[in-house]
Amino acid sequence: MSPYRFAPLLCLALAPACDDLQLCGDSDGDGSCDAYDTCPYHPAAPDTGPIVRGTVTCVSPDGTTSDTRPLTSFPIHTQLGEGVTDCTGTFTLPVDDAATLSDGPVEVGFAYQGDVHGPAGSVTELRVMDDLHEAWGTGAFHFGFSQTVQGTVATEDGRTVLQLDPLLIDTSECEIWRVGTEVVEDYQEVRRIAMPGGKLEFMRRAGVFGTSPYAFYSYVDLASNFLDLRPERARRERTLFHESAHVVRDLDDGDASHWDGDNVNYRYARCHRGTEIFEEPYAFHEGWADYWAQARRNGRAHLTGPTTVTSRCDSEAGPVGLALTPDHVDWVEHLLADRLLDLADCVGEGDPDLGDRRMLQALEDNRGLVHSLFEFESALCADRECCGLDRAEPPAKCPPDYHDDGLSCSGPDGHVIRHYRG
Repeated sequence: MSPYRFAPLLCLALAPACDDLQLCGDSDGDGSCDAYDTCPYHPAAPDTGPIVRGTVTCVSPDGTTSDTRPLTSFPIHTQLGEGVTDCTGTFTLPVDDAATLSDGPVEVGFAYQGDVHGPAGSVTELRVMDDLHEAWGTGAFHFGFSQTVQGTVATEDGRTVLQLDPLLIDTSECEIWRVGTEVVEDYQEVRRIAMPGGKLEFMRRAGVFGTSPYAFYSYVDLASNFLDLRPERARRERTLFHESAHVVRDLDDGDASHWDGDNVNYRYARCHRGTEIFEEPYAFHEGWADYWAQARRNGRAHLTGPTTVTSRCDSEAGPVGLALTPDHVDWVEHLLADRLLDLADCVGEGDPDLGDRRMLQALEDNRGLVHSLFEFESALCADRECCGLDRAEPPAKCPPDYHDDGLSCSGPDGHVIRHYRG
C-alpha cells in the first residue's frame, strides 16, 4: 500500500503544522501546505461570501460495533444550491445573497452517482445502482433520497454561514459508496488515469439475498444484504477491492463478447477458497484479483505459507490435502497471487505504486492475449529484468501429480481439469 494512500486525511489531521509537500500534494502549487491541499482533488471552498456548509457521514459496521466515516465525492442538492463533498465529507455551497439564509430546516437530497477526481486530471464516474442499472436515488422506484436537517446561521470572519447539522446515512448504499471511492481514488493514484471505461459500478440488488459478491464484466453484483454477508469492515473492503480488480482486468482484456466467451470457456462462476487446483485461466483470473486486493488494501501480505495444501469449495471436485509446491503456481489462485505480488515488487524497484502501475500496463498493452500466469509474466518481463521470476519456457501442460490425457489432466481423487494449451 502506498505510504501516501491516506495523504489528504493525514494532512488534514496535522494542519496547520503539516509542511510535507509530498504528503499534501501542494495542489495549488504555492510551495506550502494549506487548507486547499488537504483535499487536493476537490474544488476549493470559496474564501469569501455567504455559504451553506454541512457534512455527510455513513455508518460503517464492523462486526458488533459501528462508527461513522465521511462520504467523499458525494453529490448533494438543496433548495439553496448543489455541491459535492470533499475528502472530509464536507460540502460548501456559495450563496448569492446572505439574506436568503436563516435558521431552520433544510432538505438535503442525494443520489449515488458522481465523479471521483484524481491526479493528472483523472476522473472516474462512480455509481451504486439497482437491478435496472439506475443509480440509487435516481430510479423510478427510489427517486429523491433526502434528509431534513437543521441549519443555524452564524458569522465567521465577517461572512454569513448557514451551518447544517451533520447528515448521517445508515444504508448499504452509503457504505458501498464509501469503499467505492477508496477503490477509485487508489486506482487513479497508481495509474494516473481514469479506471477502464471511465467508470466503476456496483449493483446493489433490491430483492436478492444471500448471493456471493461477483464481477459481471463491467460491474460488481452485490446482494441486498451485502452488509450482513460481510459484517467485518476489513473483509468488506477487501471484497470490493477484489471484485473491482476483476472489472479492471476484464475490461483491459477485451470487449463484452470476448468476456462472454471467456466466461463460458473458463467457467468464472465457481466456488473457490484459494488453494484449489483449477485451469490456468481461472487461476489467473482469481489470482489477479487476489493480488490487487492484497497489494492495495492488505499491506501487500502474501496469502500462502510453507505448509499449504489443497482444499475443496462446496461441490467443486478436487483433491483435498494435497501438498502444494512452487510448481503448482500456475494452477492455484493463492500461489499465483503471491507470485504476482513478487513480480510487482520486483518491477517497482522499491516503489509499490510504480510496480502496480507496470502490472496494469502489462495488461493494457496485451489486450486479449493474457489468460495465464506464464502469458502475463512473458508480457511484463519482455523488456525488463524480473528478478528471475519469469521463465523462458512455459510450464508443463498439467499440474504436478496430474496425468496428461491429451485434452485434459487427471489427478488424485479422480479430479480432471481441461487443458488450457493444446
